[in-house]
Amino acid sequence: MKKPGKHDPFSKAIRGAAFWLAVFLLVLAAQPGGGARAEAVFPSPVTLRPYAPIETRMRLPENGLLSLIARMGGEEIPLIQKNPSAAGDLSLKLDGLSQAGEPLPRGTGILQARLEGDSGTLTWETPLQVLPPAAALSFVVLSAVSLPREGGDDLYAEHQLTRPGRLAVALYRAEDRETALRTWSLERGDTLPRRFRWDRTIKGKPAEPGDYILTFQVQGSPQGMLERALTLTDGKAVPAPVMRTAAGAFLPESMDDESVWAALMAPVTVVNIGDLQHQFVYRDPDKNSYKLGIVHGQTAGLMVLDPDVGGFARVRAARHGDGQWIEGYVPLSKLKTMIPDSRYGVVIDKTAQTLTVYGAGKKIGSLPVSTGVFVPLG
Repeated sequence: MKKPGKHDPFSKAIRGAAFWLAVFLLVLAAQPGGGARAEAVFPSPVTLRPYAPIETRMRLPENGLLSLIARMGGEEIPLIQKNPSAAGDLSLKLDGLSQAGEPLPRGTGILQARLEGDSGTLTWETPLQVLPPAAALSFVVLSAVSLPREGGDDLYAEHQLTRPGRLAVALYRAEDRETALRTWSLERGDTLPRRFRWDRTIKGKPAEPGDYILTFQVQGSPQGMLERALTLTDGKAVPAPVMRTAAGAFLPESMDDESVWAALMAPVTVVNIGDLQHQFVYRDPDKNSYKLGIVHGQTAGLMVLDPDVGGFARVRAARHGDGQWIEGYVPLSKLKTMIPDSRYGVVIDKTAQTLTVYGAGKKIGSLPVSTGVFVPLG
C-alpha cells in the first residue's frame, strides 16, 4: 500500500487538523481558570544562585500585573509582585533573592508566573533549582548613621559573608566618590556574623565633620558594591547620666505599638564591661555583702530604682542563669547609659516564643523563635 506523501490530500488534511487542534489548545490554555497560563521562554528548569543575577525572558500575551513566585518547601516566596508589564517580550533579571532581599533556600521547587490581565489570571510553571549562594554579603548594618566625630562609641558595621573570602572596605567623602580616604582588606575565613570597626580617624587624626560613604565588596563576587551613608557631627560625645528608670521605659506598660516603641527608644542602663563578662549584684551597697547573682555587661539592661546610694545604684535585673528578677546594688562607676538607635527595635517574647521587629514606631513583622529553657545542673 502506498504511504501518504507530503502532497497527498489525506496528509494535508491530517496536518491541517493537527494545526487547528494545536491552535485550539493554545487558545484554551490562555483562557482564565482551568490551567490558564502565559506564554514563556524560560529555560526548563530555571536554575538560580542567590546573589548571581541571570537574565531570562517571558512573552506576555497581554498587558497586566506580573508576579513571580518560588514555591519551595510548602511556602510561596514572592520574587516579583504585581509589576505592571506590557504585552510582548519581557526581559527579567533574577538574582535568587526574594522580593525582601532574602536568599532562596537551597533545593528544588516550582517557579510560577502569574499575569493578572483583562482576560483574568494567566499562569505558567516550570521546575526551579536553587544552588548554594555565590560569594556575597548577606547584610551590612551600621551601628549608627549619625555620631560625633570624637568621644563615645566608634562606628561599627555588622556584616556576614555567604562564603569565606576577602572583604574590601573603603571610605569616601559623600561629595567625592573618586578619592578613597581609607581602605581596608579583611580576610574572612568563615561565614559567621562579623563586625567592622572604624575609629573615626583618617591618617591618625579625627575625621572632619560631614557626610561620608562606606563601601563594602567581596572579592570576586557578582553582587557588586554595597554602600552605607553616615554623618559625623562636630564636637565630642557627652555621656548620658545614670538616672532612675521611668515607668514604661524598661518594659512597655502595654503591647500596643506606641507603648512598645516608647520602651525600645528609652535610654537604658547597662554594666560598662564586655558583652560576656559578669557583674555581681550585691544585697547591700557594699562589695563585701551577699551576692544575689550576676548579670552580663552591655547586653543586659538594668532597671534603675535609685541612681546614687553611697556610690552604688539600686537596680532590678533578670539574673543570668535562671532569669529570676533580683533587686540589689551595683557600683555606680560600673554603669553607663545607652541611647538606642532610632531606626529599628526588636522584641523577643519568651512566653510566646516570638521575635517582633519594629521600625519608625510601627510593627514590621514577627516570626517564631526558640530561646531555649534553662535547666539547672546537678
